[in-house]
Amino acid sequence: MIFFLNIPIGIAGLILVYLRLPDYRAATTKPLDLLGLILFGSGIALLSYVLEIFGEHTLGAGEIVGLLAISLILIFRLWPHAARTPFPLLQLGLFRIRTFAAAVSGSFFTRLGIGGCRSCCLCSINSASG
Repeated sequence: MIFFLNIPIGIAGLILVYLRLPDYRAATTKPLDLLGLILFGSGIALLSYVLEIFGEHTLGAGEIVGLLAISLILIFRLWPHAARTPFPLLQLGLFRIRTFAAAVSGSFFTRLGIGGCRSCCLCSINSASG
């Protein structure tokens, strides 16, 4: 039911964005780093899946470790790729800026903590109900 409330609000938001925000476009665009997109996107998606499924115990330990290893290999393969690509998807030099590194790592650990809250609540409800 709430979905039907979101539709007119979303349409109104799109109209306001179109009417009020200026149209910023670059004179030239840089090519999309497709390999970087595949490495980073699939690595982060798989890591997110592994962290989500870890608490549910639907996969065995070997399977989880294997999927975790694959996701970390994909993510860490991004570093050499980004270093030699003229226009990388993720500019690793940004992590030398302390505020950027703090914001990214803080949001990452917050995401992990909030994801764990659901498991803690379910365990509490389960043990309270017997």
